[in-house]
Amino acid sequence: MSESPQIEAPSTLPTSTATPRKPTSPELLDRLNAVPNVLTFELRTVETDQTTLHGSLTLNDVLVEVKKSGLSDGEVFVKWADEGVSGDRMKTTGTREAMVCIKGRPEEHVVIEIKVVGLEEVQVN
Repeated sequence: MSESPQIEAPSTLPTSTATPRKPTSPELLDRLNAVPNVLTFELRTVETDQTTLHGSLTLNDVLVEVKKSGLSDGEVFVKWADEGVSGDRMKTTGTREAMVCIKGRPEEHVVIEIKVVGLEEVQVN
């Protein structure tokens, strides 16, 4: 007669000994929430009736504007809200959403609208 195999009880996973994270300071959250809902960038296009930019708008350009709300690049980072978009540049006029995230806590973020419009060049006579 063959013996039936012994099934061991599942072992318990070791509990984490990591120190729980401190909550984000209310002051930092206030500055994050002070970021404007819409940031508009007026940039030159290759032709006045075209949407293609002469150059591009980068996430770093967005971060520069975000920092005017009292945040530093050591505290936050910016990424496009639509995950399917590759690269950090906008090369045409239009609107996209970006997320301003607290470093180390990307779940703490605000979504802002980035609007790129063509720069109206004024002719001086």
